Amino acid sequence: MNTFKPCHKFIPVLFALGPSLLLASSAQASSSFDSSAALSYTINSITNNDNAGSLAGLAITGSFDLAAAPDYSVDLSGDGAVFGNNPSTGNVAINPILTGTAFSHSFSVSGSASAGSANTSQLGLFGLNFKNTGSENYTISLSLNYQLNSTVGGQLADSSVALDFFNETSSFTGSKRVDASVFSLENAALNATSDIFSFTLAPGTNETLYADVNITGNLSASAVPLPASFWLLFAGLSGIVSVGKGRRQQA
Repeated sequence: MNTFKPCHKFIPVLFALGPSLLLASSAQASSSFDSSAALSYTINSITNNDNAGSLAGLAITGSFDLAAAPDYSVDLSGDGAVFGNNPSTGNVAINPILTGTAFSHSFSVSGSASAGSANTSQLGLFGLNFKNTGSENYTISLSLNYQLNSTVGGQLADSSVALDFFNETSSFTGSKRVDASVFSLENAALNATSDIFSFTLAPGTNETLYADVNITGNLSASAVPLPASFWLLFAGLSGIVSVGKGRRQQA
């Protein structure tokens, strides 16, 4: 006559896991985002219209600043956190002033949470200024390369990187954007270069190019209740052990 023997194999497992399973009614989750923009203005050509080869009186400076409130906001709860190290550069002199010279800078923000939330919106302000203090006219052409990246993961998270570039007269403008979400595209990226922008710089005048980058991130995470099927399985295994014990006591 066959007897029920395998059930004793479950006993050590249940005794070992039982206390932790009974005390743990949920499983941990987490969410995160990591977004950035890398911009680079590159000079394609510089021509002195009055004295070929001379660049006397021409100065170029680049800058980056992180905007203050209300264009900067961070809202946290629980263990939610937002990270970013984006100090202002001040005005940086661009040297040497040659074809191919570039002003490059990056702006990045990230966040995470395992039992809380984090929401942020931050605006990075890029600038490139051309100043002619001399007596000659210059024709200058340049382009803007931009790399926009946004990555999210976990329970609930979305992030975006939006770029707007322009000059004071709006003769050089453009807008680009990437969006990432755990419900659609978790890794969004764009690497492109603007059309070439050309302008003439008369004596005593300035030309400033601007690029505004808005990075947003919204995420939340909380403990996830274990499904009812888990507890049904645990109850079933416990019942098998009980039946096995009863049969051994009757034997």
